[in-house]
Amino acid sequence: MNPSTVDNNGDLRVDNSQLSTTDVGTLRATAQNVPGLEIDPPREFIPGPLLAMRLFDGPRRQAVPGDLDLAALTLSLDRRTGSAQIAQRLWGLLPCRRLGAADYEYFADLDNKPRTGASPDALSRLGLSSTFRGADLVARTTVVGGRRNGREFRTCRSRVDAWIVSNGRVVRAPRSAFNARIKTMRIYVPHFPVNNQPVPRPDQVDVLNTIELSLRNERLPIRIKQ
Repeated sequence: MNPSTVDNNGDLRVDNSQLSTTDVGTLRATAQNVPGLEIDPPREFIPGPLLAMRLFDGPRRQAVPGDLDLAALTLSLDRRTGSAQIAQRLWGLLPCRRLGAADYEYFADLDNKPRTGASPDALSRLGLSSTFRGADLVARTTVVGGRRNGREFRTCRSRVDAWIVSNGRVVRAPRSAFNARIKTMRIYVPHFPVNNQPVPRPDQVDVLNTIELSLRNERLPIRIKQ
């Protein structure tokens, strides 16, 4: 965000728009009319109902395919509805046409106590090869490619298996408590009229996929808190 006009690539053309004092005043006045607007009192911050955090996994590893390289992990919680999402954002797109089956696993220590939850041996019996200790929530999203377009991303489709650990016992979670879906970051490249010619539809470019696990907070043995 630049407060003045800037030429980013040195082509002698301005790459952004500059707001005048009148523009800034209009935007501030309009923002007051947004439905559901909440303004914090002076020197006090009141968090909203939607809480979220994001952890980045470092730079892109060139030796690993983009659809298998984690870019970031996002956890969000809607305190009004009790729904939570754990999302694995990838560095690339799923190769749906040639994808056999790819697993994306989730392990969450909800009480921050490694001595409780599932042991590596218990995870192994579930078909999960991980040394993670203390998982109270375990899930595996399997993404499978195909030849027919689906409702998620191109010809890919997903299914999820989830388990919760309560009193040392690993129990399969009910299907109604969990859901998984493939999300896509998509860029639309606009076109502008030239010599009064019809404007073509914007080009769309898919950039990356996110594998998102959704869950009902009230179904967990230990609820996710802020």
